[in-house]
Amino acid sequence: MKGQEKGLGGRGAGRLVTGALVLVACCFVWVGSAHAEARRVGLLYTWRNELNTDVFTQELIQATVPDTTTPVRGFFFLGSHGGCPGADNRGWARGEGDGVEMMAFAKQFGWGLMATSHMCGSEYNMKNTNLLLKALDEMSAAGPNTEIKNVPLIPLGGSNSGATAYTMVNTMPAKILCLTPDVCASFNPGTPTDAALRVPGVFSTGENDGSNNNHRTIVGGSRSRGSLWAWFEVKGMGHEMWRVSHLFRPFWEKCIALRYPDNYNPRTDGPVALKAVAENSGWLVSTDWRTTTPTLASYASYSGTKSTAVWVPDQDIAYMLRGEVIWYTDPTLDLEVNGQLAEWTVAGDPFTVVQPGQQGRLFVTPGTFAWNRIEFFRGATKIGEVTSGAPELTFTLGTQSIAQTFTASVHSASATRYPLPINVGVISSATPVQEPAPVAVRRAPATAGMRAALYDVTGRRLEGRGQAAASGVRFLAAGGCVEAVVRSR
Repeated sequence: MKGQEKGLGGRGAGRLVTGALVLVACCFVWVGSAHAEARRVGLLYTWRNELNTDVFTQELIQATVPDTTTPVRGFFFLGSHGGCPGADNRGWARGEGDGVEMMAFAKQFGWGLMATSHMCGSEYNMKNTNLLLKALDEMSAAGPNTEIKNVPLIPLGGSNSGATAYTMVNTMPAKILCLTPDVCASFNPGTPTDAALRVPGVFSTGENDGSNNNHRTIVGGSRSRGSLWAWFEVKGMGHEMWRVSHLFRPFWEKCIALRYPDNYNPRTDGPVALKAVAENSGWLVSTDWRTTTPTLASYASYSGTKSTAVWVPDQDIAYMLRGEVIWYTDPTLDLEVNGQLAEWTVAGDPFTVVQPGQQGRLFVTPGTFAWNRIEFFRGATKIGEVTSGAPELTFTLGTQSIAQTFTASVHSASATRYPLPINVGVISSATPVQEPAPVAVRRAPATAGMRAALYDVTGRRLEGRGQAAASGVRFLAAGGCVEAVVRSR
């Protein structure tokens, strides 16, 4: 085997399927026969759409909860990106890749991660929402986290994942706490519903992305109907992600604080009724960033046309968004923590997790900009200033919030510029997610005219589709237990 391939997973065990042989190499925790498409293994819940029997296009969902003894309070939700039928993003929900840091972040709020495979964003509609609601019901019945069906979601992601987030807020707005789509591949429906507009959302796109005009007309145009939405474009960016999650993460944290009911237990108290947010409680930012520095002010104080400015929940997010929409190259802002650079890449958005009490150093690279004063901010709170010497500030990371985003105002004799913001997660203790250890080779019995696929305990399909032969179908498993699904061609 050359390695693992992200794909299908979550095959059912203990179920008789006509024309299919199912080989299971270990035991799973199953729910009753009425909910035979959901299962739980430890903190991981897995669901499959039993109505679609094609194992190579079947809709699949996985969710990881932070604990089973206490209720999960919600899920960050990542839909399938890429061309239809949609990629497998469930590894993120299991803590693979940047899911490790995201899992540590979510746990601070009692939230989990949920992701899909083969639920294509550009084709996502009410049918998919009904499948998702069905999955939540059946996962709730699969284990001690009976509250899974009761909790809200925060959909995120780029391209078709972003398109999924947009459709979700239109088809199930009461379930969505907030949303942060990036470079939405499509907008279905073309006109957002009234209920969707009452859900706080930040949409990002690139100057050179094909979705740019839809963001301007659909998301920007929704402000005339009083939407709690913002959109912004990043200069030079195409259909990708450049540092936009440095704004998204603090936005999620603020929306959880704004909308989640106090002292609510979704396991005993039932479905979470999210708090409403008033439009006049937020801040507005002008959209003239291509030609000038955007104007920002509280809703009551904003002197421009309120219906064309984008909406954000508070001054912190307004400061961060102003930095995201810079239309110049210099200066730039970076952060070191204990001598290690808080990395970001073009195009990419890794999440750096640090500890409170560690030493931070914010530094500006002015380039050709002739600065004479620099103000440094955590959100909109000023934490220091320099007027000479090195353009940097040393400080100690505190516990003001989990997602801490830093901004700067760099002044010259005649102008002020605002570099892109930089974000870190300040978390006292982050438990790393361990990958399953390799196990022995498994063989499925030889079956002429069949094709086979193998899945590990997490539901990942392993590389290769197994060739039927006299010696059987040979696989190398990558998890603590495996199951093979052999189906008729």
